[in-house]
Amino acid sequence: MIGRLFTRLKGTMLVAAHLPQQWRLPYLPRDQLYAIRDERVRQIVRYAAETVPVYRDFFASHGIDPRAIRTAEDLEQLPLISKEVVRSQPERFVSTSRWGREAVPFRSSGTTAEPQTVYHDKRSILLDSAFNERGRQVHRKLLGTVL
Repeated sequence: MIGRLFTRLKGTMLVAAHLPQQWRLPYLPRDQLYAIRDERVRQIVRYAAETVPVYRDFFASHGIDPRAIRTAEDLEQLPLISKEVVRSQPERFVSTSRWGREAVPFRSSGTTAEPQTVYHDKRSILLDSAFNERGRQVHRKLLGTVL
């Protein structure tokens, strides 16, 4: 009982801590938005190159230094990955980090093709709540209501 309560409190605190940042994002100047975007790109690429088997192997086999991917435009250096590859080897797209080991599998409905399993770490699920709250704040500001 105490463990579940602590887990819920921790999750609520994580969402609450990220809400102020999410609320201000839609109103930042373009150069600040691009700087935040590109910093996130660098973090994601570094994390993937270090902990996700398919990306770790890709960077190593193609001799690409993940630090060379610095902006969203640099992502064009990376190949698109087909749904078939993801569907056939879903475990190779799961991080070997603690977050990846605790990831929650979600199965798509398969409306456009076969159903597919995608893993989300618990932290990203909670942070998505903060992101969704940002959209509600924009609606509230523009329309005076929450959709």
